[in-house]
Amino acid sequence: MKQQGWLSVKGMVVASMLLTTLACSTAGTSSTDKPEGSAVKKEEKPLELTMAALAAQEPPAEGNEIEKRMEAFTNTNLSIQWIPLAAYADKINLMIASGELPKVVNANFSPTIQSAMKSGMFWEVGPHLSKFKNLSTFNKAYFDHTEIDGKVYGIPSSRPITRQSLIYRSDWLKNAGLKEPKNLEELYQVLKAYTQNDPDKNGANDTVGLSMEGLGKLNNIVVMHGGPNKFAIESGKLIPDFETKEYMDVLKFMKRLYDEKLMNQDFAVATRAQTQSAFTTGKSGMVLAVSGNAYNLYAVLVKPVPQAEVDFFTAFEGPKGKKVVGEINTETLTLIPKSSVKTEEELLRILAFFDKLAEPEMATLLARGVNGKHYKVEDGKALTTDGALFLKDVSDLRNQFLKTWIFHNTMPPKQHALLDKSDRSDKDDEKYGVFDASKTLTSATYMERGKELEQIITDAATQFIMGKIDEAGFKKEIEKWRKTGGDKMLTEYMADYNKKNKK
Repeated sequence: MKQQGWLSVKGMVVASMLLTTLACSTAGTSSTDKPEGSAVKKEEKPLELTMAALAAQEPPAEGNEIEKRMEAFTNTNLSIQWIPLAAYADKINLMIASGELPKVVNANFSPTIQSAMKSGMFWEVGPHLSKFKNLSTFNKAYFDHTEIDGKVYGIPSSRPITRQSLIYRSDWLKNAGLKEPKNLEELYQVLKAYTQNDPDKNGANDTVGLSMEGLGKLNNIVVMHGGPNKFAIESGKLIPDFETKEYMDVLKFMKRLYDEKLMNQDFAVATRAQTQSAFTTGKSGMVLAVSGNAYNLYAVLVKPVPQAEVDFFTAFEGPKGKKVVGEINTETLTLIPKSSVKTEEELLRILAFFDKLAEPEMATLLARGVNGKHYKVEDGKALTTDGALFLKDVSDLRNQFLKTWIFHNTMPPKQHALLDKSDRSDKDDEKYGVFDASKTLTSATYMERGKELEQIITDAATQFIMGKIDEAGFKKEIEKWRKTGGDKMLTEYMADYNKKNKK
């Protein structure tokens, strides 16, 4: 594999996170062809495949064993440009604007990408997915959340629908004599103890309760507190979460944490790598992340802090009952640009490449790693032997290349109790999932100005938490949002909703 500069800095894009979930019904595509297997036809000449990919951490070393096995199995020469997560937003917009595209782009279902889809920049893949036995296993809900005008342009990544959580140091909780929090006030008391009561018993004032990067996961807490997940339809109207009491409750809670220094003071500019590093070096007691990451963080943490214990929770037990963020993965859509892939024949070869990676040998490689290095086989199951090494060698490759469910065609895991708990909660929490009502709707204003509108609210929330504006100032920013295009976007969303529901 070559990791080379086939794409200029302004022509790069990133993609996503962990790729796991339901995989049952056939993809909702227009083709009636039966699945033909991994490859449309056998090719002797290797497929030359360029790709832009997300590096959530230090990218895998060039020519590593995982990539070599992928290339050999699929008869492909890979050329990957790894891009740091923090650079994603700028790079994707520049890439679209410049037209300098690789053959494969993993991208978020953002306004920029939606506009590009609508313009015809990418191949429509929906009619072809049923030709491939693995890519045809997706739950139809994934396509309902990522189609444009009824057409499917991207291959989603299958993962649990309800997996957001708060991961915490359970040994610190025991040291503080507290229990897992059931509401905002109890969460405040936990984070206060994590910061002020020397939870690691080292005699130094060197810990902080919460580490958070930006406000991208603020809605997790809003939903846990009983609020909407971004947008909700109530009484025939689309209601933004930031206009609800629950959202303001959470903003005030976050301001309290910030004022009392119970959270990282650089949250507005902190990166995921920094917040997770604070947790895995024993400096922070809690992070917001998917539940499956609890074990990964634990595996890194116990090396410098052998006595550490980690747990997670996904919901409060408030008056509205358990509520968990429900989400269909729209952060790792695999898109194939027409400017780089000229023929349908090459398009099918690329689809076959991803289908082959979901065959048992490759799916197990990407989901479990290398036998004897990252795991060993016990009782017919894969037992991880070095979680930290898996995180370093395999995690980013799995996230970028394995499109199907992590249990589809893979050796079942014999795993740590944290991973068993994660698998159970992913399944059990589905009935508590709260979904963003706007995700299946279309708005021209969102495609054109969605990022700008989102930034108005993000900036206002950040300023409120940091004490730069008060509640009246926040409401003024909402009015700015409405006048800038928010009202028009809500009207367009509701028009689409009424059309789809024939009202």
